[in-house]
Amino acid sequence: MQRIPLCPFWARSLALLIFTALNLPTAHGQAYTPPANNRVDLNFNYNWRFIKTDVPGAQAPTFDDSSWTPVSLPHTWNDDKYREWIGNNGTSNPANGGSTPADPLLPNGTYYGIGWYRKHFTVDPSYTGRKVFLEFQGISRCAHFWVNGTDLGYHENGIGPCGLDVTNALNPAGTDNVIAIWVTNNFNYVTQEYGYPLPYGQPFNLNFGGLERDASMHICGQLYQTLPLYRNLGTQGSYAFASNIDTLNRTALITVQAEVKNETGASQTATMDTVIVDGSGNQVGSTFSAPAQAIATGTLTTFLATTNMTGIHFWSTTYPYMYQVYTIIKVNGTPVDVYKTPLGIRKYKFAPSLGLELNGHPIYLAGYAARTPLEWPALGIPPDWMVEYDFAMMKASNTNFLRPMHSAPRKVEVDAGDKYGINVVVPAVSTENDEPYQYNWVQKVADMRDVVIYFRNNPSVYFYEGCNGDLSVQHMEDMMNTCAQWDWGNVNITGSNANDNGRLIGTRAQGSASASYGLRQYSGDVDGNQTELTIPDWDAEDGRGECPRHVWDNYTPVLNTNWNHLNSSPTPSQGAIGDVTHKYLLGGYFYIANAFYQSLGLDTNPGNGINDFLAVISNTNGTGYSGGYYRLQNSEDLMLENTAKYYGRYEKSVFVQPQTTSTTSGVMVGAAKIIWSDSATDGRMASMEVARVSGAVDGVRLPKETYYGLRVAQSLTPDIYIAGHWNYPAGTVKTVYVVSNIDQVDLKTFDTTGKLIKDYGYGSTAFFPTATLPATGDEVNKYVFAFPNVAWQPGSIQAIGYSNGSTTPVVQTSIGDPAHPSLVTSGTPAALRITPTTGPQGWMADAADI
Repeated sequence: MQRIPLCPFWARSLALLIFTALNLPTAHGQAYTPPANNRVDLNFNYNWRFIKTDVPGAQAPTFDDSSWTPVSLPHTWNDDKYREWIGNNGTSNPANGGSTPADPLLPNGTYYGIGWYRKHFTVDPSYTGRKVFLEFQGISRCAHFWVNGTDLGYHENGIGPCGLDVTNALNPAGTDNVIAIWVTNNFNYVTQEYGYPLPYGQPFNLNFGGLERDASMHICGQLYQTLPLYRNLGTQGSYAFASNIDTLNRTALITVQAEVKNETGASQTATMDTVIVDGSGNQVGSTFSAPAQAIATGTLTTFLATTNMTGIHFWSTTYPYMYQVYTIIKVNGTPVDVYKTPLGIRKYKFAPSLGLELNGHPIYLAGYAARTPLEWPALGIPPDWMVEYDFAMMKASNTNFLRPMHSAPRKVEVDAGDKYGINVVVPAVSTENDEPYQYNWVQKVADMRDVVIYFRNNPSVYFYEGCNGDLSVQHMEDMMNTCAQWDWGNVNITGSNANDNGRLIGTRAQGSASASYGLRQYSGDVDGNQTELTIPDWDAEDGRGECPRHVWDNYTPVLNTNWNHLNSSPTPSQGAIGDVTHKYLLGGYFYIANAFYQSLGLDTNPGNGINDFLAVISNTNGTGYSGGYYRLQNSEDLMLENTAKYYGRYEKSVFVQPQTTSTTSGVMVGAAKIIWSDSATDGRMASMEVARVSGAVDGVRLPKETYYGLRVAQSLTPDIYIAGHWNYPAGTVKTVYVVSNIDQVDLKTFDTTGKLIKDYGYGSTAFFPTATLPATGDEVNKYVFAFPNVAWQPGSIQAIGYSNGSTTPVVQTSIGDPAHPSLVTSGTPAALRITPTTGPQGWMADAADI
């Protein structure tokens, strides 16, 4: 089959969009209401009390916690991490064996120690005689539980979820119960289960401390379907997947497995009925059943049922259609337990001639490598609605891919991936390279087991990540076997993608020289654009350049952080090293940087392959450059680099690269720009206001130039964006950059009355990368058009895109909001207006408002 070139770039998914239009949902079947049964699921996030210190005896039911702080979950006691990392000047931290530095803005630094949580709750009398479980989706890092003084053991994972069977520890229904949880985020804490500290440090699993993810209470009968909480409970829950998928005829074989436990005290004979419900809430097809089984008391068994499904609506990144599977356990014909499992049906396939295909259509993975917590300044761990806010923003920038780094994502993140059509990578947790110690490796394999069981029903999960680096042959096999054991319907450990869902396990490693080559099922580059012939290859950390969040370009006045506070004149001065007399400076970050960075000088001849304009960070011993962490002068430079890096990878996909090249040299299937939002990740940077790598949005999700630039580059439809603003000091003459996925771009300026000042004609894409970099390679400019010597004066500036020499505009400027046709000079300030960003239901006063 010959590949049809999809040009221009915005048309690359035309076939997929046409297919989506033909595959719209239709109402069929009857509205489904699950039968009454013994199961109830309750939110357990509210009405906690917290104290950030160790309090002996706090597990006692009668302990007085009235003076403790009221909190709701998710909660962290280190919500001030931004301040710590911005102010700690890059000194040592406990993750690397150091101590927390003193900070004048944060006198106590980050807290690595013990905290306590307590909660009073009651169980309704109508639930008397039922089982009661608690689910904690994640705790940072280790916890010890008591309910009404009964010791219920530990959760020593720091990554995945855990469950507690609290049934026998509860007081009579309708009376008060108390849960007390001792939590430590001490890096050196020795676990009870393994006898060693957890095998990962701060950079790879951000150590916020606390009950940092959601909690739930699950109530069910004594004969019940288990929860996907292997940690503590040893159960795997339900499992639904599709095989024999035929996307042309819209058919598949659906397999449903339910794990059932009998704690009634006597043997029970049970059956399982299964109902599939579509996105409109209607039943699809007929109820299908599993044979009756006799279940001895105190034992687990599994029910398995299959059905052939027709008229399927497939889940994809442009059409994230979801079904729900209801498994109904009956005893003597009476429903006793009903469990709901998500089901998204999709088919992936890879071949170098066609690249990565989703449901038979080529797809390029474009998105971000985000820190797993998706943390916010002054808040730390956000509530669920704010995570969905992130995913909505990502989708608005034409994202279909997210690689959480380097620990398992929160459940709300994966569920949002299902909802918005964003592929989510699921790691367990890993440090930079393979694990040399077997006692630590055992913990990592167990972590992978837990998260595979937890997320194996989510269609947005296509990749499991075994390591943030390469693995030995044995360790790669361990990870592959673990994924195949617990996700047996989706994972094929041979790497041949024979199974329809084709869920893959790989690492952040690339090339035939690596130990796991030939075993792993995908490769992940590190800010590179290598290709693979036999397995998918995507850049796991694309665009590691960094810049300060408040510097627009070299022509916008910036508050001089070295200013002596004597001269208050608002007139900006040209930048000069060591300038302390001017309040505002021009020239970008370098001239307002501290003495450390100014002493490094500007990187006028970048030999590291990165056009970073500013010297890279020096090694800690001061002997030279580390070559790893790049400084950019301003937000404009960051956008130039990120868009050029995007195309430097995209040009090696099947959408651009000739098929003959793909079949002989391999392809790339995507890239994840590191990072999504400015992060309080680690503090590897010395005196830099970006705590790690620069995000496409800042900590409070204000979009940067990169966000809009990548929105255009990743767009499936024509788009255009003028970088920057149109408010400059008088006499400014600068290069204006316009980002567009159209062939030609024209730029015009107008005065305040709308009269044309000048038509600057068509812009050029030949300016970047600079002469010191190759014309093709890691950075290739395809989307940014330069217009040199544009003179500013009050008014407006407009960009217009034309395709293939046509005189009819394809698209005109949209600056984030398509309602704005151009950049306009701001008028005199008249008022300050604040628009709140709230949850989907507005202000609720439900402890989840910010």
